[in-house]
Amino acid sequence: MRAGLRRAGVDPATVPAMQLYEPGSLFAPRPEPPPPPPDSPVDRMRQKLLRIVECHREQPIDLDQASPMELFALYCFIPDAPGVTYLAAECPI
Repeated sequence: MRAGLRRAGVDPATVPAMQLYEPGSLFAPRPEPPPPPPDSPVDRMRQKLLRIVECHREQPIDLDQASPMELFALYCFIPDAPGVTYLAAECPI
């Protein structure tokens, strides 16, 4: 519609009906939606572990009530490394 109005010599900014389509209005173009959540099992596991780490960042975990996944997330998982990287005990071969 803007192009048609300009072609006819009308400034689209002067037409009240076109104000609905200005940036920030109800009918303005919307930004791209975020990508869908990862489908990879590794990515899903990583997201679960990151949620556990974030949840217990401020509040210490009760070791009597902790699940194995919580213990792994807090004491073995390395959040800054890609994938599901973890610390392991060094075993002599």
